[in-house]
Amino acid sequence: MKIFFKQFLLVGSVAILALYMQGCVRTVDNSSKVPTRSPVKASYPKLKDYTLDLNPVVPGRPFSPDTVAVINFKLKNSGPKPVLIDEWYMDDSYNIRIYYRQYSPDIDLENFDKKSWKCINPELKPPVHHFPLLISPNNIVFVEKQMDLFKQISPDDLSRSKRFWVIAELALNSVDVRSPPFVIEFK
Repeated sequence: MKIFFKQFLLVGSVAILALYMQGCVRTVDNSSKVPTRSPVKASYPKLKDYTLDLNPVVPGRPFSPDTVAVINFKLKNSGPKPVLIDEWYMDDSYNIRIYYRQYSPDIDLENFDKKSWKCINPELKPPVHHFPLLISPNNIVFVEKQMDLFKQISPDDLSRSKRFWVIAELALNSVDVRSPPFVIEFK
């Protein structure tokens, strides 16, 4: 009888343990996860359905030849959906390309032709790192562009004029965003 009782306890304990282990099922709720994309890629595809505005915050004084020029820009998401830019450079100045040309009041600024403007591309210094930038609707990201304009604008151009039209553009492959034309002046 003792052997039967021990076997009964052993079989009963195993059966209860087996029933208990079947009830331990873990379910994962994926509804709260935010979809992300990897920022480390060989290429970045064009984004679709976005509305971004790039506007300069230009100081009201002329730039001096002995200082590094700092131009701040506001990048605003004017669309109804968040915009995720995977290829955003960690160094903010790498994200902006500058086009410039001599100031003249009769230049057709409505039809931007890159061939008639001189370009200052960002000088990427390794290591270059990207990170995803998420801009929610109606939010603004400030981008500071530091440039030694007297070294980057040709001396020939500076000798002819101290005022220049400037257009800034995001130097990214995944988005096409350009600022309206604005004027900068040198002392």
